Amino acid sequence: MFEIRGVLEGFYGRPWSWAEREAMLEFMHRRGFTAFFYGPKNEPLHRNRWREPYLPLEMRCFGEFAQKGREAGIDFVFGLSPLEYHYTAETDWNTLLAKLKAAQRVGIRDFMLLMDDMPERFRYPDDAERFGSLAAAQAWLCDRLQKEISGRWYFCPTEYHGTGDSPYLRELGEKLDSRIAVFWTGREVCSSVLKTEDAKRISETLRRPVLYWDNYPVNDLDMRFHPHLRPYRGRDPDLHTACKGIVLNAAVQPESSKIALHTAAQYFQNPAAYEPESAWEKALLEVCGNPQDTEAVQTLADLARHNLLELGQHLENALRPQLDTFWTGPLTPERIREMRGIFEHLSVVAERLGGLENPALAENLAPWIQKLAGWAEVGRLGLDVLEEPSEARMEALLEAIRTVRESFYWVAGDMFEVFARRCAWAAIGGENL
Repeated sequence: MFEIRGVLEGFYGRPWSWAEREAMLEFMHRRGFTAFFYGPKNEPLHRNRWREPYLPLEMRCFGEFAQKGREAGIDFVFGLSPLEYHYTAETDWNTLLAKLKAAQRVGIRDFMLLMDDMPERFRYPDDAERFGSLAAAQAWLCDRLQKEISGRWYFCPTEYHGTGDSPYLRELGEKLDSRIAVFWTGREVCSSVLKTEDAKRISETLRRPVLYWDNYPVNDLDMRFHPHLRPYRGRDPDLHTACKGIVLNAAVQPESSKIALHTAAQYFQNPAAYEPESAWEKALLEVCGNPQDTEAVQTLADLARHNLLELGQHLENALRPQLDTFWTGPLTPERIREMRGIFEHLSVVAERLGGLENPALAENLAPWIQKLAGWAEVGRLGLDVLEEPSEARMEALLEAIRTVRESFYWVAGDMFEVFARRCAWAAIGGENL
């Protein structure tokens, strides 16, 4: 099966706390993961200000975490992303080497150099004159580091997704030491599918089995308003035959990440028999802790299912057919009462979500819980207008819509607002939307 089954803290956003990392380590131990990769993009001393050394207390925290990982059977991989690295400057080399040796002194054994999301050409003219190509310079740097710092090494290239064949990748495959594992995200930065055929192609180009940096359930940058609670899917059942492993880039919210990570762990155990929805039910129950909370989180996840593994399905939730069906017959008091019951139930769901048995999960999901509660109120106010139209009720509805829309956290898109506005039009005798 997969040699490496990892979790990566590699997002843009608030880095996790040490307590959050330790909780993730415990989860990973239970679910059979093998490695934790440290590379949060907005941790300044990891990337933008990489030339600054960590304080002794910070290094001690890294060392203690690495030791806890070893005790749990999980490798801790310490990463640096040296932005604007000057390959021909010995000052940059000495700074980088000193920082890695400091990590080595506190007991860290595994390292990664990350050159992703950087310019595809040299910043300094003397680098271009000496090396000629970025691939040659990066291979040289990795080789030099590996000779100075013993341990397992991982590398993320500047070109890390695409067709799997380019002059840069071919040269990298030729010149980079074969012992260094290379990350690859697939056809896209966030790939909806990972195909065995693609893995074979990039592995052949790189002259080693590729290691997938899988950007799910990560939800940074443009995805920051999507919780990514749905199960892992779209990975070929025989993918393990053509790659070194998979490292999942977790979401900014560590506790809610565990739902998708749990399903990925089930995929790792038996890819051929993996079934996303049944795996999801098991994951929800373990992370939530009881069936009632599980059902509530499942409802929210269904309404907030916007993710790149289910392209075009972001509005394929269980509620949508009920809202559509509401308009297919006479709007009798009984049918309005039934629909009101649905919105009242969603309010109850939101209230339960706010008091989950797993408080860390409730905290992670708080913005989406608030959005769900707001949309449920919009639905009820729409029905109020439909039942008894008045200017005051219309104003209350519009104010509620405005308030809910102040939050950009994604729960069912505009579905609730469209329904409520249709109620308002129906109440004043306008055309149904």
